[in-house]
Amino acid sequence: MILHLLSFFEVIKLRLFIIEDNFLQKDYLEKTLTTFLEKRPITVEIESFLNADEFLKVHKIDSIKRTDAFLLDIDFKTRMDGIDLAEAIRDKNAYCSIYFVTGDERKAEEIINRGILPSGYVIKNPERIETVEEQLIEIAQKLISDAQSHSSVFEIKQGNLSRFIDMNEIILVESIPHQRGYLRLHTLKENIIFRSSISQLAPQLNTPFMMTNLKSYILNLNQIQSIDKKSGYVQFRSGYEIVVSKRIIKKNPRCFR
Repeated sequence: MILHLLSFFEVIKLRLFIIEDNFLQKDYLEKTLTTFLEKRPITVEIESFLNADEFLKVHKIDSIKRTDAFLLDIDFKTRMDGIDLAEAIRDKNAYCSIYFVTGDERKAEEIINRGILPSGYVIKNPERIETVEEQLIEIAQKLISDAQSHSSVFEIKQGNLSRFIDMNEIILVESIPHQRGYLRLHTLKENIIFRSSISQLAPQLNTPFMMTNLKSYILNLNQIQSIDKKSGYVQFRSGYEIVVSKRIIKKNPRCFR
């Protein structure tokens, strides 16, 4: 199942693997996470399996990514249980997220002793099923936060709506003449007008390829096609042009080479 959860820019992506040998519980985990994530700014590919053998028929451990996440039942009734699978994963990937699903908190000692370093646990309590949902939502929120921290994504607000933009797709940001407090964002896909200022936005775009020290613009240096130092014309790969002063060009020789 692939959830396309970001209607504007599908820039934050991860894979979530659920491995649970109880079909009803596996279905519950998947549906709970799907319901929570479907309105969040992230694209998640969820795959579920009944045991480790099923998972390994489809995926090689060597192909697991840093941003992948696992929900593992501990007690599979197969040759490899959840702890064995997690140990094999950790041996190849020290960074992916591993959460154990168990009704036996005593298993944590074995997991620690085997050096697996899990991201956390989902403790199943048959008498309080609502606590499982709370734990799953907490995990989902952490996965979103971690994915954002490893991506070049920033957020802009339009009223109550959030839009998440890949910095690499930005061409430039410019102040709008005679519309104080509004900016126009040019991207490879579309232009967006939103309420903000260059001084407020610049700290969010503080990366080596962004020029953020201009009064009226923020420029993606990777998107610049050519510069005419005599006239001040800056042409971008998209064909869009702006004019900057000769003083700015002289003041920033490394940016306007």
